[in-house]
Amino acid sequence: MISLDMLKQVKILVAGDFMLDKYCYGTIDRLSPEAPVPVLQVKGERNMPGGAANVVNNLSSLGCSVKAFGVIGDDNEGRLLRGVLNGAGADTTYLFSEQSYHTIVKTRVVGNGSHQIVRLDFNENTPYPDIQELLYNLKEALIGCDVAILSDYGKGFCDENTVKTLTSLCHKFDIPVIIDPKGTDWHRYCGATWIAPNFNEFAAMTGKPINNTDEEISANITEISSIYDISNVLVTRSEQGMTLYDGETISHIRARVKDVFDVSGAGDTVVAVLGALIGTGSEKQSAVEIANLAAGIALGKRGTATVTIAELEAELRTNRIDRISAKIMTWDALFSQVAIWKSEEKTIAVANGCFDIFHKGHASLIQAASLCADKLVMAINADETVRKLKGEGRPINNELDRAYVLAALESVDAVVIFGEDTPEELLSHIMPDVLVKGSDYSLEQLAGRQYARRVELIEYIDGYSTTAIAEKTEQD
Repeated sequence: MISLDMLKQVKILVAGDFMLDKYCYGTIDRLSPEAPVPVLQVKGERNMPGGAANVVNNLSSLGCSVKAFGVIGDDNEGRLLRGVLNGAGADTTYLFSEQSYHTIVKTRVVGNGSHQIVRLDFNENTPYPDIQELLYNLKEALIGCDVAILSDYGKGFCDENTVKTLTSLCHKFDIPVIIDPKGTDWHRYCGATWIAPNFNEFAAMTGKPINNTDEEISANITEISSIYDISNVLVTRSEQGMTLYDGETISHIRARVKDVFDVSGAGDTVVAVLGALIGTGSEKQSAVEIANLAAGIALGKRGTATVTIAELEAELRTNRIDRISAKIMTWDALFSQVAIWKSEEKTIAVANGCFDIFHKGHASLIQAASLCADKLVMAINADETVRKLKGEGRPINNELDRAYVLAALESVDAVVIFGEDTPEELLSHIMPDVLVKGSDYSLEQLAGRQYARRVELIEYIDGYSTTAIAEKTEQD
């Protein structure tokens, strides 16, 4: 299972259209004598971040370090919005106040608990100032960031120049870019790492009428990815859930929302949680499934609400999403997780090998290895190195399948794949307490042993090997 505490180490830049959402609450028990409209007895008002500001607020709620990059007015509403974001812990150094611009405000009038009577939009058509000079600060703002999110609400900030500047700098610094798009001109988003349209936005991009079904989404999603050179396309599909194309496979994730209270800002929650998890190096499928759970939580709240780590952890326990895949980590994600374990004074053991056809010898080794430390990391050879070691025709099972089998074991806490001939470089980063190997190896044969505090050679069970099993299968 992904440790959500890792989110507290993630640094994210959010650029886009920043707005202030106002809510006016009250009760309705009569119509006005002046016109056939309800009379609201106002009981309270609430100011909340909207648009890109809501993405910032969601990330702050998850404990991430967030920088806001955008434009607000040098007015009371802008100062109020900045104060709300600062209060949530966000860095607003790069949220620029402009005298020639007025902060966009959306006021929702809500009666009798949940019934939205009307929405009042202010400053929708206020022209954006020339932000070319502001973009010179973008490089500085990206320093130290793990992810960048562009939240486009179609208000003018996310023009082609801004988007291209952001994506170009992120490519230069190897920072993933996640786009929450608007409109039908996606050429300015070309080259982004992720794009997360809702179904209506996605359907508009196909240029033809399509239905919100798995089949029709699947028939069009790869083409969209190819046309705009975007590696990962995530379509949010309301009550139908989500569909992910990760450049290789298409996955459909079912919605998990129980009761919809308010749809405002649910998309912001999705990109925020997705961005935070991508920043940890989490596996894509698991990141999307957790973002899906977060959307369900947000839809059950009033207004542009945020989601907390505690709420997500509770939802994970309830829904039991694919915790097996969550254990399969990139190097960066593993190193972050190892740092957390070490800060908690947990001891760490590492065992490595091909683990092609899983057998009793593997199970015995892993069980013994798990008893050597608090946490067990399984490092497996990538397919290419297995071929070097074992010859053509191997591995029989590919690296992701082998990783999944190991991750399914309760005694395994993390699985990582290494492409080098030996795990020495990987071990130099992990610096484990224990390096575990079968007793058919000698101490001198163990690459990277100098990075472990001690080595444990586990008794080898003779007669079990992938090669022997494969040969027997061929004979049969």
